[in-house]
Amino acid sequence: MKLVQKTFEEDQMLADRLSKQGISARLVKNGVIIEMPRNEDSSWTIVPGVNASLLIDVAEEGGAMTNTGSGHIVCGLHGQPLRPYRIPKGYSNGEHAFFSVPLGVVTVTGYHRGGAVEIDRHQIVVLAGTAHIQTTRVWEGMPDELPETFGHFEKAVKAAAEKGDCYHCRHVHFAAERK
Repeated sequence: MKLVQKTFEEDQMLADRLSKQGISARLVKNGVIIEMPRNEDSSWTIVPGVNASLLIDVAEEGGAMTNTGSGHIVCGLHGQPLRPYRIPKGYSNGEHAFFSVPLGVVTVTGYHRGGAVEIDRHQIVVLAGTAHIQTTRVWEGMPDELPETFGHFEKAVKAAAEKGDCYHCRHVHFAAERK
């Protein structure tokens, strides 16, 4: 999980200028993705002078192995499936879908042994030219004990539990269909 900046228009000159400054930047449809420099305190430096939004870049990943494993799925702040920007070739227990999300995102982790799940909310916090991801544990426990208060996460919890038990997982368990 990391923070990136995304401009609102394709600008090869900007990407080239940032690259010359040692900042990774790549042209994408309708913008430039800028890999923000990471600081020692785990925050990211916001690249100044660029009209861009901040995004959390996160992946659905994982799966089960013989005696261990976990599956991490990504959903919106209200438990809804999100549309990935990339689904790579499925490698065993690797990264299976990539998402870029503004403001905040939720990850749900399901564990192979014991079957417990964890729901974590991740939100972007900006302070004096830097940004970091603030993570808050929303709930943890067994999927069948999910309180009604968190019922909107039920499908995501089920998907994470299934991914955590998916032996040598190579596919996406929870994502909105790509158009």
